[in-house]
Amino acid sequence: MDHTRKIYYFESALSPFEVAVNLNKIDFALGTGIRSVPLEGKEAYKLQDNINDAFKPEKPITYLAL
Repeated sequence: MDHTRKIYYFESALSPFEVAVNLNKIDFALGTGIRSVPLEGKEAYKLQDNINDAFKPEKPITYLAL
């Protein structure tokens, strides 16, 4: 985690690539919806570098939704 630039880096055990999420470029405002990125399967294996564009709208998990 780069606290100064607000970039979160991580590696998946299922992919050889390091990925990063730039938290400055994500709108966390109320009402912007839930977004997710696949971490398994063929799509996840393609993720590398900055993955901000890989986030897609997602429905809430039913048992957690208010």
